[in-house]
Amino acid sequence: MLLAVSSEGPQQKKAEMPIEFVGKTDVGRLRNLNEDNYSAFASQDGKAYVFVVADGMGGANAGEVASKILTDHFTKKMKKINFGKMTIDSVKKTLTEVIRGANEKIYKKATSKKALSGMGTTVVAGVLFGEKLIAANVGDSRAYISHKSRLEIVTEDHTFVHDLFRSGAISATEEKNHPSKHILTRAVGVHSDVEVDTYICDFPKDAVLLLCSDGLTNMIEEAPMQRLIRRHKNMEKLSDRLVAVANEKGGQDNITVIVARRQEEVTRE
Repeated sequence: MLLAVSSEGPQQKKAEMPIEFVGKTDVGRLRNLNEDNYSAFASQDGKAYVFVVADGMGGANAGEVASKILTDHFTKKMKKINFGKMTIDSVKKTLTEVIRGANEKIYKKATSKKALSGMGTTVVAGVLFGEKLIAANVGDSRAYISHKSRLEIVTEDHTFVHDLFRSGAISATEEKNHPSKHILTRAVGVHSDVEVDTYICDFPKDAVLLLCSDGLTNMIEEAPMQRLIRRHKNMEKLSDRLVAVANEKGGQDNITVIVARRQEEVTRE
């Protein structure tokens, strides 16, 4: 029995791949509204695990509207897929198409109501398919893989400051501490179409996948994040601890995490 927690509430599912996964979201210490949304589930045929985190932006509650539209659309579309008939390339293509479809829905909603004008959302999505991770992102929500002693970021941020770093204009340290690092160069729903980046990488035994909003990464640097991941083998405890530490560090934004671990046998503590 594998634990699967989604935005629709806790579930338990059996699946062929030995993956334990948990999702958690928290409003943080300074915000009154949680504009993050997420979903995490095993496919109906047991051939894949599907995850998505969305961090909304916009005035009033518009960010929450945008992230919910994306998460609902993504979940509905991905739950219909028969992964037994998919290839890695077709999964990658599907992730792009589904996110672009959500972009269209959010953009139409934003242009139909003045109160929602300009709303959008980041997204990071991942599918564990065999021993591979197929990931996609827009914005600055991230995917990481922890394996043995290393924590590696899978995705690339779409921010003004990260563009400066990639061009060599600033250092990695300057990027982390830059006052404008929150400025996005790409988001879902802001324009009539969106460019989606995709990634394919190995997901070996005992690896841990982390998908998160920037409410986590702005509060915890990668070295202490990796120590938490290696210390907590149980995904429920790990997700609790990541959120707790982000809040202890100030909790300046909404915090959302999905963690997943591949192993030969799933153990419960």
